[in-house]
Amino acid sequence: MPQNISVHLSGNDKLDLELIQIEISQTLVYILANIIALISAALARQIIIQRASGIQPSHSKSSQLAALASGLGLLSNITLGEVAFVRLHETENNIQSGASTFSITPNVNITTGYLYSIIGSFLRTLGALQRVNEEAQITIL
Repeated sequence: MPQNISVHLSGNDKLDLELIQIEISQTLVYILANIIALISAALARQIIIQRASGIQPSHSKSSQLAALASGLGLLSNITLGEVAFVRLHETENNIQSGASTFSITPNVNITTGYLYSIIGSFLRTLGALQRVNEEAQITIL
């Protein structure tokens, strides 16, 4: 979900800079996760093409890379979700103190979106790890 980062400054420059730096670093982690996912997909495609050509492919690390990519995406979403919760809390404090007249609704929606994204990322990572475990059992037999 890094594409949905929404910077609404809290008025606390130190906090805002820290949160923005976290968002930048986690967006880079998310990009890395997507690059690893692309490599995984390319390896899986290569296996299918080799089988179609009658070549028995060697064991691929495609599922392991997919699990790694999912795990990195989960980590990124959790951290960005934490940032969203901090921003929500800061917005809530600013509204209550009268320092802001903004609505809390956008921050609630952003935070809720990250919560759903974390749940989805967790399930995707769990499934990817289960796939790796299944493949390991099949290889052993």
